[in-house]
Amino acid sequence: MYHVTDGIVLNRRTINEADRQICVWTRDIGKVRPVATGSCRVSARMLSLTEPISRCEFMLYVNHGNSGRVRVVGGELKNMFPDVKKDVLRYTFACKVAEAADLLTAELDKNEKKYFLLLRTYELLSHAKNPEKIYLAFLLRFLRLCGYGIEYNKALNLGKKTILAFHNIG
Repeated sequence: MYHVTDGIVLNRRTINEADRQICVWTRDIGKVRPVATGSCRVSARMLSLTEPISRCEFMLYVNHGNSGRVRVVGGELKNMFPDVKKDVLRYTFACKVAEAADLLTAELDKNEKKYFLLLRTYELLSHAKNPEKIYLAFLLRFLRLCGYGIEYNKALNLGKKTILAFHNIG
């Protein structure tokens, strides 16, 4: 079954000399790890679709058989976020955002709010003066969407230090 969907590439890894597996946060499916065959070659047409921190429109083939494998069969690059990739500090925080999104969610966990939060965070990182504040705001909102939040009424005051209590609201 073919799926056409918007997605943000979080990371990639090389499987063999010609193929890459990418981690994509899609709007319709959630987080998936499709294989882009032949994308390691210099002349590959899907080379730009495997770049981390980029927004693309993907055409995915989902095999619902025994393997459950997902493959990238085509796509179009929408936004590479060039301002983020020019600055080392912004790119570092963008990679931290991608890592947090990858680690805190399960595969095929469809959540449109998380997708738009991720997209908006990369847009804000493109022109932010303080990317660390954007990163911290993203983490707090993303943790809230994952079911974790701060209980302000249960914050502990130990002398002059305030310890915030996190709880699972899921």
